[in-house]
Amino acid sequence: MINLTAIAEKEELIDSYIARCDSVNGSFEAKKLQEEIIGVFGNEISNIRGSLNKGFNAIGTPYDSTDYCGNIKLLRAKLVNHRINIKQGSAFVNDNSGKEAKNGQASVVVQQYNNQSMSSNVSVSISLEQTIENINQLPESALSADDKELLAGKLAQISVEKEPESRWEKAKGALKWIAEKGIEVGIAALPYIVQALTK
Repeated sequence: MINLTAIAEKEELIDSYIARCDSVNGSFEAKKLQEEIIGVFGNEISNIRGSLNKGFNAIGTPYDSTDYCGNIKLLRAKLVNHRINIKQGSAFVNDNSGKEAKNGQASVVVQQYNNQSMSSNVSVSISLEQTIENINQLPESALSADDKELLAGKLAQISVEKEPESRWEKAKGALKWIAEKGIEVGIAALPYIVQALTK
């Protein structure tokens, strides 16, 4: 039997780290939070270090060029993705029986939210969270769990880029990768990429 209380507590923990990501102030604080998130979720979120900016620190130079604030935005997206996986039952949780079970065996209700902004011309805003949720709903035959995580990371990288040229470079790489995966993946991810490129 799945312990629903444990699932709720896990989601609460994830939400608390997401809130801390939202309120991070400066590179030093971001670096400490990055280390803490990796320490807490490193065994749970596969490839949590993937796509993080590592910067470089020349030998004998005290300057560290790592973009820790950018890393926090990416880690936040990975935490959101992990929370969605738990809700959908694709993340494993411990049920206190000594073995792991998918929480999809329990009755878990997943609600989908559409973020829409209304104007005289109706426009739809597509959130990163909603896009990741759509990607996670793809069947395993269309995209493996590891590839879903990788695609979520690629989309998060696009979302954190401030410069249009850099955003376009990240998008080109993601678009090439998506083209190799097929039409179902494209349908799930392309609307978000197009929106990100036009902002």
